[in-house]
Amino acid sequence: QVWRFFTFCFIPNTLSLIWIFFAMIILLRIGDQLEAEWGKFRLNLYYFSSMICLWAGVILAGPGAGGSVGLQASTLLYSSLFLAFGTVVPNYTLLIFFILPVKVKWLAMLTGAGLLFEFFSIPAMRIPLLLALVPYACFALPIAWQRWRHGARVWARRATYESGSLPADAAFHICKTCGRTEVDHPALEFRIAGDGEEYCQDHLPKA
Repeated sequence: QVWRFFTFCFIPNTLSLIWIFFAMIILLRIGDQLEAEWGKFRLNLYYFSSMICLWAGVILAGPGAGGSVGLQASTLLYSSLFLAFGTVVPNYTLLIFFILPVKVKWLAMLTGAGLLFEFFSIPAMRIPLLLALVPYACFALPIAWQRWRHGARVWARRATYESGSLPADAAFHICKTCGRTEVDHPALEFRIAGDGEEYCQDHLPKA
């Protein structure tokens, strides 16, 4: 039964068709958004590297705990994907049960809190859980770090501006490529790229 080595990651932890339906819809949203941000190659690399890490986690968990870890493999896999989703596109809004709008960053925080609780409450899950999050640490955490650094720079600049040290027409956003700012072009949008630098919408590097 060699196929079990590949299929255990896809076994749902529920037999409820309703919950499986909602999970599939959310999974499709996650895939679409991450593909738009990362591209197909990087998204596939993230997904398959997560599977490889789960395989290693089940093996290292040993025969005694491997079965229970295997049952949780799909949860760990999709939790890792959801954490990446919440980190890369934090302000994306999901409609819970198609009614309640919630930004995905708050749901990702809840997911992270659940994984943290599982880490401390279930010793057998510690190694698999840490390994399952290795791709997240490699792909998504650098984005969160760059976004935090940029936010800190903007906050410091705003504090300096409010203290009167900067002229009233000073710009907060400057494109690294063309040098345009929100002062010169108010309708222009600015984003942080993978290199941690800020670019306008016309010069944002492709993934």
